[in-house]
Amino acid sequence: MGKRITNLAKTSASKFVNARDVKTVIQAQEELAAFLSEEMTSNEAIKELGLDVVTVSILAVSPSLETKRALESATREQILQQQDDAIYKRRNAAIEQERIIKENELNTEIKVAEKEHESNMLKQKNALEEVELESKVTKEKADIRAYANEVMLKAMESVDKDVLLSILLSGMDSKTLIAKAFNSLAENTDKIGNLNISPDLLETLTSVGVTTRN
Repeated sequence: MGKRITNLAKTSASKFVNARDVKTVIQAQEELAAFLSEEMTSNEAIKELGLDVVTVSILAVSPSLETKRALESATREQILQQQDDAIYKRRNAAIEQERIIKENELNTEIKVAEKEHESNMLKQKNALEEVELESKVTKEKADIRAYANEVMLKAMESVDKDVLLSILLSGMDSKTLIAKAFNSLAENTDKIGNLNISPDLLETLTSVGVTTRN
């Protein structure tokens, strides 16, 4: 009778174990006891023997030696895999962090280069404008001098040649010579036409030297 009850218990236990994986069964000691208690209590064969199941206790759930070794091996593999995954994640995190740092450094270098380029372009623009301004001023001065020479020549043309020669030979200074030339110019306006005399032109005329011969 005892063997029959044992076989019934084994059958119920196998039913419980087959529905679950090994790891779950090993950790389901109390759940297995409750399942066996219910199965044994409702079993008709046990009732026919005139027995009542009061309680079922499971002292331990232990795998076979081969299963234990397999579980230990699987556990080791799982632990190693978890370690590898952790190392992989740390490496990826380090690589990503390094990438972000390098990207930020590159962006900073690009911004600095752009600012330097803008600064150089501004300097070149200012230098070009300065050169253009100097060129313009130089041209204006040259135009004034050229016009002054033209005015001087026109004034001299209106002076009688003999009078002009006498003035030059007398060693008259340039300002007096220019004054006399303009006086003659005023007397012959009908022959000259329009002539614009600006303050800059007068200053240029008075600074023009006249070479005399002794």
